[in-house]
Amino acid sequence: MKKVQKSFKKKLLTSICLLLTLLTWADSGHLYTSDKLPSSLINCIIQDHYGYIWIGTEYGLSRFDGYRFTNYLHDEKDNTTITDNTISSLYVDKYGKLWIGSSKGFMRYDYHKNHFIRYSFPEGRHPRVFTIREDHKGNLLIGTAGYGLYAIPRGQDKIVFQKEFGRRQSNDYFNQIFEDNHGYLWQSSHLSTFTRYDIRGEHPKSKTFTSPYGAPVAFFQSQSNQLLIVCMFGIITYEYPSGCLRDAGYDYGPYSKDITINSATIDYKKNLYIATSEYGVLVAKKEERHFSPINISDNNLDISSAYVKDIMEDKDHNIWIGCYKKGLYLVNNDQEVFHQCSFASQNYHVGTCISSITPGDKNTTWCTVQNSGVFQFNQEGKIISHPSSPAGTSLIYRDKNGQYWLGTSNALYSYNPYTGSATQCLKFESAGVYCMTDNGDGKLYISVYSKGLYIYDTKNDKVKILNMSMRSRYGALCNDWIRHLAFDHQGMLWIATSSGICCMDPTNFHFNRHGWTRILNTIQSNYLCEDEEGNMIIGTDNGLYRYMPRTKRVANFPEADGLKGKQICGIVKDAQNDLWISTTMGIWQYQKKNHKFISYTKGNGLTSHEYVNGAVLHGNNDLIGFGNSDGIAFFYPSAVNKNNIKLGKAYLTNFFVDGENLDTDHTKFNVSYNQNTFTLEFSLLNYKNTQDISFQYRINEGEWITTAEGVNAIPFVNLQPGTYYIDVRAISNGVPSNQITKLEITVNSPWYSSAWACMVYLILLGVILYYSARAYDRRKKADLDEQKMRFLIDATHDIRSPLTLIMHRSRNSKSASPTKKVVPSSPSSRRMRNACSSLSTRFSTKERLTKTKCICIVRRPTW
Repeated sequence: MKKVQKSFKKKLLTSICLLLTLLTWADSGHLYTSDKLPSSLINCIIQDHYGYIWIGTEYGLSRFDGYRFTNYLHDEKDNTTITDNTISSLYVDKYGKLWIGSSKGFMRYDYHKNHFIRYSFPEGRHPRVFTIREDHKGNLLIGTAGYGLYAIPRGQDKIVFQKEFGRRQSNDYFNQIFEDNHGYLWQSSHLSTFTRYDIRGEHPKSKTFTSPYGAPVAFFQSQSNQLLIVCMFGIITYEYPSGCLRDAGYDYGPYSKDITINSATIDYKKNLYIATSEYGVLVAKKEERHFSPINISDNNLDISSAYVKDIMEDKDHNIWIGCYKKGLYLVNNDQEVFHQCSFASQNYHVGTCISSITPGDKNTTWCTVQNSGVFQFNQEGKIISHPSSPAGTSLIYRDKNGQYWLGTSNALYSYNPYTGSATQCLKFESAGVYCMTDNGDGKLYISVYSKGLYIYDTKNDKVKILNMSMRSRYGALCNDWIRHLAFDHQGMLWIATSSGICCMDPTNFHFNRHGWTRILNTIQSNYLCEDEEGNMIIGTDNGLYRYMPRTKRVANFPEADGLKGKQICGIVKDAQNDLWISTTMGIWQYQKKNHKFISYTKGNGLTSHEYVNGAVLHGNNDLIGFGNSDGIAFFYPSAVNKNNIKLGKAYLTNFFVDGENLDTDHTKFNVSYNQNTFTLEFSLLNYKNTQDISFQYRINEGEWITTAEGVNAIPFVNLQPGTYYIDVRAISNGVPSNQITKLEITVNSPWYSSAWACMVYLILLGVILYYSARAYDRRKKADLDEQKMRFLIDATHDIRSPLTLIMHRSRNSKSASPTKKVVPSSPSSRRMRNACSSLSTRFSTKERLTKTKCICIVRRPTW
């Protein structure tokens, strides 16, 4: 029972330490200045129903999607631009319409046409619009400075003056409007007096109150029977049962004397934020009445002294702060799970990066920086000590007995970091001490780079040296350039070198304990870590490997394709048996339960993606640290696992074609052939860790293509005519979103290859073929007629010769002597003779071109 209680107390203490450590790490933030905004003079901020953040400034309006600021300015020649550049108020109604008030007018944004629709006030007035609200009837109320209250009644599109709300001069100024749940409309001006209108009847009834803390700047229905009123110099409440005002009872601490409140908001946790002119943003936690500064750590902005004009919480619980003359500041209220202990942010300028890390006492950490010495960080990441150390110190190590050791380029020292005293224990000539380890028996195993393995007995100061030239039948050190040393659970010393891995039994210095003397020959191995199953995880300059003692085989680590080609710098096994791997391209987590790798490259507190070989820390509370170029990245695995980014839908925010932005409120698009090069931009519109999010897309169910981290633009170049089905999803740390955005983009064919053009081509082809066929028929008929004519001509000429003889005989018969007997001709002969004579006469002018033998059979007449 005592053991159980002791274990529980230990776990409870560990949890409390972890919680306290996390609480000391500040919220993350990002400052956007006038290099992106049209102006740093910010007046108002709002989020629309799509998720865009709109910022009204003294010089224009801006829309932000997490990646791009789209700025809108007034143009006198274009009445679809904003009325003027001084934006004073913003409001989104229940239908999702965005309304904008300026110093000279009122307008609405048209999302489909990406322009503004201006509204005219009665009598040609151009008042400054201070506030915009929608009442329970759906009327849009417009409060102005000096001109009273106006409205756009529900179902209408015209501004109407509300004369029943302007009976006193102070009521001409509507700086704030609020409708509560009791049927009252509250109005405040620049004065301490403010008015309550009872709008439950046909005509509003008014009652005036005087604030003891100046003009009200915000109203909140905190409870059903109580109205919280934030004023310029304090906070009061209105009690509905009694109808009286009283002090809200907030403690402002050291800020109570000269505080000026400009605006306020209540977040989803019911914490009250106030924006001040002198002390930035102050917050009072729920159920507390004490204001304290918001905890933000940022080198670019001291939020505690900023002049804050407006403050707003978005749908994802980010806090947006309008810092007048400074810019827009985004606060992610979720704690960053990675924390960078930086030298530069603490005005320590070092010439190189961290070379080693080791744990200290009381949750502190010691590290070395090449040629800059030894530094100590506390649990908040602050440098609290920089003790003296020998020249050229490159490594600090704390053995299992609590003794500190320093390694330089030519010596080993025992060291007391609290006093800075160092005692030389070994002297050598080499490239320096690269790494060391021990197993608690008083012996140090030291990599003297290029000289091999030094085994130093701290009890008797004896040294044993092993190098690659010392051969034996039990094997030898595979390489003198040792990069990491690690003991396994059986007490065997694993040695990672620039050319392979070997394993030594420290009791007899044999290298063949597993039946081999070296593995991964010719491969540079950087780090070793044993998992819970006794397998040795090996980090190399080309990815991750795993040696399994049961099979005595080494192979690529499963599911580690993403690490191929990457330099492994360090490996840590956490309390949940997950692996954490530092590389030259981010931190990678292997989730043993899910058998998958997750990468952490940017964002969430990470400031660098490149880590240092061997600079690794694993603290008692499962705290992990990896060294990088500007310090140490610390994190708790449990906090990282609980803070996995929930990726939602990827929204199409911009569709750029020839410099113009198309309406993105669609999923189907048609572009002409000469617009077949365009760019699509996407955003999750949650404004969290945008630099750590990539987007994947595929075309027509093809392979997924991934953009670089922090890049939201997908270009398409010279697409051929056709319809393209494009799927897009977000991906972070190797985990894709389960929500896919589907787009259909049709690139129309050019006019000469369109369907109408093809029909015209077919018709023309048909006409051509028709007339060609007719011409061919005519030509063929003419050829046939000519052939017939030639045949007749030829036949006629061939017939004339025998007929001539016949006709000559006939003539001779007529001219013969009467004494001779003449045989009379038959009728057939006479007809033939007449026909031949006719043909002969008709074609007598034709010349015969070719003579052919013709046999003419003439029936002899019967006498």
